[in-house]
Amino acid sequence: MRWYSAIFAIAVILSTRSAPASTVQLLSNDDLIARSTSIVRGKILSESGTLRRSTIYTNYRLQVLEVMKGAADAQIDVAVPGGVAQGIREIVSGAPKLQTGTEYVLFLWTSPSGLTQILGLSQGLFLSVQQTNGTMLAVRPGGSAATLVDIKTGKTSSDSGSQMSVGDIRKLVNALPASPGASK
Repeated sequence: MRWYSAIFAIAVILSTRSAPASTVQLLSNDDLIARSTSIVRGKILSESGTLRRSTIYTNYRLQVLEVMKGAADAQIDVAVPGGVAQGIREIVSGAPKLQTGTEYVLFLWTSPSGLTQILGLSQGLFLSVQQTNGTMLAVRPGGSAATLVDIKTGKTSSDSGSQMSVGDIRKLVNALPASPGASK
């Protein structure tokens, strides 16, 4: 019986891949808004793992409740690096874990290949919280496992979190100069 346990332990070790610690550019709220191809408020409907080339992603299906920047269908898929696919688990430091049924504000970037991801890993993911006065607040707790680097100073920074009202996000998006061919 002991050799079964040893084989099982080896199989678990071999089926888990761990990426080295992620290093990500520190982004301010203004950076997130300016660099996003879209900003949406939505609710997570489901998740599934997929292997895309040599990287495992967790794909989250999102019910879009509001589009603040860019364009989005009623439901979109957002890919987060790491997860489980084809019996293999890949861990990516700093990649967020979203919860089904939870509402978020997401700062998204869509690559030329069509893959939509959260900008700056956890930096572009805010929990959407309704305040007692009815206003919506976007809250990102600090403590990301990724190493954040301020490109202006070259220094690393800890993730202290951030919050802003959804109304302020709308105002900042509307204040951006429109680029040719872009929609808000």
